[in-house]
This record gives sequence, C-alpha cells and structure tokens, in this order.
Amino acid sequence: MPQLLLPLIPEGASQINQALSVVRKNGHWTYFLGAWPIFRHEENDRRAFRMFTAQLVCQGVCKQADVIRTFGVSKNCVLRSVRKFQEQGIDGFYQSRKVRGPAVLTADVLTRAQELLNTGQRPQEVAQQLGLKYDTLRKAIQHSRLHLPLTPQSACHELLAAPYRSRFVIIFDREGYSPAFFQEMWQKHRIACISYHKFPQEDWPASPRSHCIPSPTRSKSRNGNDKKPN
Repeated sequence: MPQLLLPLIPEGASQINQALSVVRKNGHWTYFLGAWPIFRHEENDRRAFRMFTAQLVCQGVCKQADVIRTFGVSKNCVLRSVRKFQEQGIDGFYQSRKVRGPAVLTADVLTRAQELLNTGQRPQEVAQQLGLKYDTLRKAIQHSRLHLPLTPQSACHELLAAPYRSRFVIIFDREGYSPAFFQEMWQKHRIACISYHKFPQEDWPASPRSHCIPSPTRSKSRNGNDKKPN
C-alpha cells in the first residue's frame, strides 16, 4: 500500500502552494521547493521578485493566483511580469530603462523657430533649417508652444503663389451660414468656410469660386411671399 507523504515546509515559511513556500528572514526572501532552498533575493529587490515569480508561473510550479494571494500583489503586476518573462526572458528584468534625452526645444530654439515661422516659411522648412525632426516641431505647434502666423503680412509663400489656396477650412451647418462672415474670414485671414443655406438656387459654374462669396438670396414660399434664407 503506498504511503502518504506530507509536504515538508520549513519552519516559519509561508506556503505558496503545497510544494512551494517562502521564508522572510534577515532582510532576505528564500524560496523553498519542499525542504530545499531554490532561490534567494533581498526583500527590497523588486526586479528579482518579479523575475522569479514570473519564472515559477511560466514553468508551471505555481499559478498566478498563488502569487497574488501569497504576496498581495495586483493581478496586472503579475501579468506584466509573466509577459515580460515570456517575451524577453530573465534579461528583460535587468535591462536599463530608456530615459529621455536632453530637451531639444530649448527657449532659444523655440524663439528662432517662431521667427522663421513668422517669415512665412513652412514648418518642414523650419525643422530642416534648425536640424529638428518635423514631428517635434509639429507637436510644438499642436501644443501651442509655437504658432503659425495668421496675418496677411506674414502669409506663407504658398498662399501668395496660389490665390485660391486657404490656410485651412472651417465647415458649418446651416445655422452658421453668414456670407458676410465668410467673406471677412477669407479676405482677412485666407480661411475658407463651407456651409449651405436652406433655399439653394441653381448650381454654380464649375470654376474656382473660393474667392467669391454669394450674396443672400430670396426664394418664394408656398404662399407666394418672399422668404429669407436661414
């Protein structure tokens, strides 16, 4: 008849599962498989802890739930450690963290970049002159650290060369229909506006009309009276 073998657990150990336990003593954690020590690290060495517990899970010695229950760590922490061990192995836990290099857009660089933008040069040209990545300059503009000029005096060369080219386009629904406002935006800022009104007339000719603003028109209502467009 086979004899029942009781698990051998070192004195003062916390059980991780029936075969695995851990002892915290003198500032160190020692892991035991049965009565045999298999690994040891300092109690503040989080890298070693994450590496070894992930290795135990990946090798089937214990489950993720055993680590979470025994050490009180979060499920996401265990999942990240297991994923790193599967993808990068032991070395993945001891690689130096990537840190950002020194700031590229210093105060002087920002000042010079804004001066070049104010002359009408495109962001791509400014980035090339200053030895910057275009994406770096684009993000600075997006986050309002730099500003594209909006006055006619500092208009870009492309706008001066192309009379129907706009800086950008604003689209309104019919509540925003205002020919006077559209005309002001185009003539003062070269900003194109697109909208429609409730009572359209015949189609416009198929020719460039970005510089022409139609005047408000009246249409006949069902009772024959003049009706203003909305």
